[in-house]
Amino acid sequence: MKWDVSKNENVKVFDPNLSYELTGYRPIDKTRGLDFNPEWFCEARNTKIRTGKYCQYPIGSKKYREFWNEEYKKCRDGLTLHEYTITGDHYFFLNFYQLKTSSKVKKGGGGRSVGFPSFYVTQYEYFHYLEMCRRLFKNACGLKARAVGFSEIGAAIVLNMYSTVRHSRSLIAAPSERHLKPTIKKCNDELNYLNTETDSGFLKLRQVKNTEMYKRASHINKDTGAERVSEDELLDLDISVDVLERPHKATKEELDPKKYGVIAIQGHKKGLLLPDLEGVDTVEQQLQIACEKAGISLDEEYDIERFKVTRYKEGE
Repeated sequence: MKWDVSKNENVKVFDPNLSYELTGYRPIDKTRGLDFNPEWFCEARNTKIRTGKYCQYPIGSKKYREFWNEEYKKCRDGLTLHEYTITGDHYFFLNFYQLKTSSKVKKGGGGRSVGFPSFYVTQYEYFHYLEMCRRLFKNACGLKARAVGFSEIGAAIVLNMYSTVRHSRSLIAAPSERHLKPTIKKCNDELNYLNTETDSGFLKLRQVKNTEMYKRASHINKDTGAERVSEDELLDLDISVDVLERPHKATKEELDPKKYGVIAIQGHKKGLLLPDLEGVDTVEQQLQIACEKAGISLDEEYDIERFKVTRYKEGE
């Protein structure tokens, strides 16, 4: 592949009519890129549309972990197929972001449905421009009309970083709260989608600060289950103490994540998870987390114990 601009050349301005080795950008217009097919880059979402699931493997299995590790890599690093490249943010936008569409509205006033975004060349160019700025350590500036979808792209970029880049922080700013809240709402709606529709692949648990304007993906110690917090968050903590009753052997059918805690056991390996935790709504999620803490694969055999707790909360 011969590039108009090699990765070692100084780039002063992004010209969408040129190809750039740095990000793998190739122009797509009326005469170039005629062999390009956006469906190459939409396999994950097409599988979700066709089957109702992104991943076809059992939650917690080796194949499941391999699938989501690869999806995270695509969302961070992008994807190159047939000598065309889309950036990681663009891949996340196409496959894991939901926005309002007008394609399924049957009559006026019926509201817009929610679905995956379409591929647009202008957005393809814009994502590459942002990626180029990132790699060159330059600021990016975008001038756009309102209501053309670029605030959705901004929300998707924030959520991709939030979901796939450890220890990252994203800031959304606007001249007034009236302009800020719609974008924040887009992010919050999408977080709900990622938590409920990705088979726990993008699930984020136990946010200490969890308000409309502030979302936090917490770090949890896999050995102790303890969550790391910063000093400025201490005053926001609600303190509770759980006193565990004696555990008893149980089957999967006898579990209830709201009522019982669970212990996954395989030889000397043990993983314990308390009951009634935010974001843990199903037995599958409960067992997945307990097994991960113990280092047990869900496709292996293991024993289950359940237990009740008495929970004492501060001020009660």
